[in-house]
Amino acid sequence: MPAKRPGADALLIDRFLHNCLSVLEKAQLRGAARPWYRKHIEAYINANSGLRLSTRQPARIDDYLNGKGRLAGLPVWRIRQITDALRLLCA
Repeated sequence: MPAKRPGADALLIDRFLHNCLSVLEKAQLRGAARPWYRKHIEAYINANSGLRLSTRQPARIDDYLNGKGRLAGLPVWRIRQITDALRLLCA
């Protein structure tokens, strides 16, 4: 089995994020909202580093959203935006 190239993971992540942006465009989000949705998706991925998204479990997403909901000063509309971004990620 060939060894992975050092930049192979970075290329896969870049391709994945490009596909996420395509999903965001198809969702007809306002242009100004797209970077925020991408930021929320990246934050979720970073919070679950080391885990493949294909193995995500609803409980893990619930825990992540509950943690966001406990952050003081985070407006309700932002939590809805994070939830919507993760919904699009999992679609």
